[in-house]
Amino acid sequence: MSPKKPTNNKKAQELKAQADQEQLQHLLASYQQIGQQLDVAEKTARVEEALSDIFSQSVPTQLAFFKELGKREDVVAANILNAAYHLAPEKEARKEARRSLIQLEGAKIIPEWVPPTPPSFVTLNIASGEKKPRFWQAIYTDSRDIGEVELLVCWYEGEEYEGIRVMGFLLDFWDVGIKEFFTDVMSKRQLEQQIEYTRANFEGVKLIKSPLARARLLLEEALEVHRAQGSKLPPEYTHHSHLVRKLILEAPEAHAGNEDEEEVYAEGATPSSKTEVEELFQEFFGISQAEDVVRNFLEFWTNGEFIRAYDLLSRESPLKQGLPREEWVKLHKRWFDTAHPTRFNPHVIHAREVDDLFESDEDRYTAPVEDEEDVEVVDALWSMEMIETPIARELPALPQATAHYARTGRYWFWTAFKLVEENEQTRIHSLTDEGGRLLGLPDAELQRGAAALERLYKEELGTLGLSNEQEIRNQGFKSLFDQDDENIDIPPSQRWGELAELLTLLTQMLHYQDALIARAPQKAPVLYQTAGARALLSLDAERAAYYYQLLAERFPEQQAFALRKMAEALQLLSQELQEERADIARVRTIESDAEQALQEALTKERTPEALILLARQLIQQDNRRDEAEELLLEAATLSPSTPEATQIEGNLGLLYEQKGNLEQALMHYQRAAEITPHYPGVWTDIGDLQMRMRLYDSAELSFLRSIDIEPDNVEAYIQLGLLYRSVKHDPVGAEDVLLQGLETHGSDANLLASLALTYVEQGKFRDAENYLEKAEELAPDFPLVQEAREAYEVAMSYREHLQRKKRKRPDTK
Repeated sequence: MSPKKPTNNKKAQELKAQADQEQLQHLLASYQQIGQQLDVAEKTARVEEALSDIFSQSVPTQLAFFKELGKREDVVAANILNAAYHLAPEKEARKEARRSLIQLEGAKIIPEWVPPTPPSFVTLNIASGEKKPRFWQAIYTDSRDIGEVELLVCWYEGEEYEGIRVMGFLLDFWDVGIKEFFTDVMSKRQLEQQIEYTRANFEGVKLIKSPLARARLLLEEALEVHRAQGSKLPPEYTHHSHLVRKLILEAPEAHAGNEDEEEVYAEGATPSSKTEVEELFQEFFGISQAEDVVRNFLEFWTNGEFIRAYDLLSRESPLKQGLPREEWVKLHKRWFDTAHPTRFNPHVIHAREVDDLFESDEDRYTAPVEDEEDVEVVDALWSMEMIETPIARELPALPQATAHYARTGRYWFWTAFKLVEENEQTRIHSLTDEGGRLLGLPDAELQRGAAALERLYKEELGTLGLSNEQEIRNQGFKSLFDQDDENIDIPPSQRWGELAELLTLLTQMLHYQDALIARAPQKAPVLYQTAGARALLSLDAERAAYYYQLLAERFPEQQAFALRKMAEALQLLSQELQEERADIARVRTIESDAEQALQEALTKERTPEALILLARQLIQQDNRRDEAEELLLEAATLSPSTPEATQIEGNLGLLYEQKGNLEQALMHYQRAAEITPHYPGVWTDIGDLQMRMRLYDSAELSFLRSIDIEPDNVEAYIQLGLLYRSVKHDPVGAEDVLLQGLETHGSDANLLASLALTYVEQGKFRDAENYLEKAEELAPDFPLVQEAREAYEVAMSYREHLQRKKRKRPDTK
């Protein structure tokens, strides 16, 4: 991959961090006044206005503010946190507010603020004695990137809840708001037909199950678009607007926290058709209720939301330890306050086929599960960071970790959850600590299970048309999800399922390798090498760093290799932490550890790989670029492989570009392209430099070649559009190439902003405004989006000036 260019990297990050810190201090200084405004706010709109200073800040600033409020231990802080938990637009902010609120509740600080009661509108016409509709579930398509989302919301209706009330919305977030609407009371067969229709219209798009509150937010957002555009609502929506308001927009459960959702489900008799319809949704949408329950339980449990976690356990669950809810929650809060769990990662949550997973015991690699009616087993392969504490032994929900990376405090677990049906609801009954079981297996059984997994893994590779694991390493696991291989005789939807199965097997094999390593830590370095490579393959850089560190510590003859690979994994981890907006000090520590590992590796063996990795890290530091240059030039003398030679030239190109020596930079980028013509990003880098050197015809050819080789490279479309618009004064050509880019990247804010700029220059202001608003919806802070807004406003202002001048001109006739 062509080396990544810093975007005024460190200075920009430092300035942003400074600004965020100033805003944080401002919020902390004024939180008492915010609390006073909250006290007198009687309506939701007024509450949101009182909290607007908080919600207008960046997400990291909001998280830091809520974290600090959790330490204030006063009712005002609790009130603000409670309001933010209910109303914050960002999910991360709501979660952090909830965590801090739990912390205050543990100190006996209880919020006095409660959400305002939504106003009541037209009441439903419900016949005497008939029960009110009861919300069941909502599902929407994960298709925001194309501007349209299909939303289905379902309720049980009728005296015995035998019918299903369905509302269907086609939401258009770019143009009209609500494009289509229908509502009907359906039978099971009619609902089946509707689901088939939805799947056909959004083939290959993931469908997401959501609470009513999320459906309300989606609908309110679409209504905002409708009001802004002045569009006309569908007649069917207008006719049934009282139903929409009553069941969604003003429904108490659509405004309440998730704790109240359980009560909504629990009222009255449960309809006999629920299980059948739920199976129908699972069949068509690939949704497993059991997987959802397990994922939610682990997320609640690791976030300290123990009331919600407890309510997902069955009545007779041994995980309750015979304790009433209040005592169970207290016990777990004691652990939470000392262990400080964080950065939960649900690597794989996968429902197990109980009946036919194994043809014989020889094929078995998990503990046997009773084949009982209404029982499901879900494998959870997950991890979190925490501090080891003695109270952990009192928690049966916390399994034994198969791996622990002391550098970051992360633990990896494999838990098999057993779920049962209670009152037509899926609940967790018990769990098997699969990781702990592996660590205690006899040698022969452990080896047999590992061999069974390997066989299944190889079969899955064959199903996907891959002859071996190396092909995944060459292509990258992510790219396999996007490929369209005509040689593979399975439909795209099944291909996704096979890839998910492959990732599950890959992650399970890592736990087996943990057990094999624990059994004989000094036996064979190949165990560590394989585990490290497979962790990288499954996109778990942190786990890969852990394996390579063990390899370096336990096998001195492997240290040079192990330290190189550990540094590579740490560099990837640093990138992940930056994307998560983690604490900058933590990122710097990981980067420093990576550099230290590379420096030590080079004392043992000077290889092109280690020199390139270290140089790539030093290039980002202004005062160490000369050192990076020396490392790259040395690597070039050590008979590098073709990929290494390409990386050397690409990094030299980046280095000279940052030094301002464009001719030298261009020469090295061109050498990289000569060595590997399909080197990702290199033709865009060449075209960019040629543009800056005013070699416009050459730049055009480079961008066209980049698009031909890498149609997914957004930057190539943007730069070629800029070349046509600003240099060749060909706005039509710019429009064509940008529209071509949007066919592949409909949700890219910079592409949309570039197209808006093109339409401004053509005087097509309605089109410009349309694409600009789409760009601002995605990324209002992007510089190119702001440039497009400024150009649009200037053009519109000048247009108004001309119109006023024309109106004032005297009539000469």
